[in-house]
Amino acid sequence: MRSSLPVSTQQKMANDDRKKPPKKKGRLTPMRSSIPISNPVTLAEPLLTPVVEGRKVEILKSIVYGGLAEAITSLGVISSAAGSGASTLNILVLGLANLFGGLVLITHSLHEIRKEELPIRETTAESQTNGQKETRYKRLLGRRENFMLHATIAILSFIITGLLPPVVYYFSFSKTHNKDYKVASVFGASLICIALLALAKAHVRNPRSSYLKSVMYYAITAVSVSGITYVVGNVVNQLIEKYGWSDGSETPAGEMMLSLMGRKAGGFGYSSSY
Repeated sequence: MRSSLPVSTQQKMANDDRKKPPKKKGRLTPMRSSIPISNPVTLAEPLLTPVVEGRKVEILKSIVYGGLAEAITSLGVISSAAGSGASTLNILVLGLANLFGGLVLITHSLHEIRKEELPIRETTAESQTNGQKETRYKRLLGRRENFMLHATIAILSFIITGLLPPVVYYFSFSKTHNKDYKVASVFGASLICIALLALAKAHVRNPRSSYLKSVMYYAITAVSVSGITYVVGNVVNQLIEKYGWSDGSETPAGEMMLSLMGRKAGGFGYSSSY
């Protein structure tokens, strides 16, 4: 078919086509998106901060291991004795007896977990233990080769926290001898001690737990133990006085049990020292 355009126009269009650069084949022109793409967000710190094991962490673990449970136990013992109407001196003696009895238990417990080799759980690289198996000893105290350090600090913490309630009860309000004020002083001092130990326990856990939850948990436990033991001691004292099991003087538990069986405690060498 012949074109209807004049010859001069056709030659001009042919010359323009020769001047155009040849099109490159096999390459796609990228399309620009109108949606902005944000840069990926990187977390500077992990959500749960891992605990780096070290000498300070192991010392805190030992303090918590030896002191936290004993602080609550000693508070309960003193509250029970105060509720039962025991004298100040006898409450001090009872606290010391409870302390020395507990020393045998904590020493035995330390040797037991030292001998224990079974793993509690297998950790991964996320907990920064390089896939090693974590025993109960490592979780509670730290490295096994530092056993003497752990045992010494744990026993010292046990003694200090165990002595706190009876000593505070004995020396507080020594002039007025107001039992309610003494109990309040013991409760306040013990609660501060328990709160500090709870903070330390939350700090050394791996991964680190909430400080507030740890303090609230052990504070509620201490309040419950102190309140229940005080009420029970008071109720038992009222029952003893009501049914004539006591003549008004303070009697030891052994003498009370013997009197319940219809025997006289004097024949068995008991004395009214409680």
